[in-house]
Amino acid sequence: MADEDAAHYQPEQTGMYELEFPAPQLSSDDGRGPVLIHALEGFSDAGHAIRLAAEHLRNTLDTELVASFAIDELLD
Repeated sequence: MADEDAAHYQPEQTGMYELEFPAPQLSSDDGRGPVLIHALEGFSDAGHAIRLAAEHLRNTLDTELVASFAIDELLD
């Protein structure tokens, strides 16, 4: 992206995602950062495998929501 374009680019205004506030802690005492898991449900989720795996991970691990994505903006 050109420097002049970078000055005008504002990703928070695209509607593609919404950041959580207040922002969650993104580092731990051991210096490791978070792991991002994305689970896109829908036409490719045969047998609800993606939904079930994501649900299992949310229920068994300590999780924090960082951002929510508008699926209609991501998939065209």
